[in-house]
Amino acid sequence: MCQPNLPRSLYLYNAK
Repeated sequence: MCQPNLPRSLYLYNAK
């Protein structure tokens, strides 16, 4: 993901 998607990035990062 090149775009700084804070909500989606954090969600995917925490959804390990």
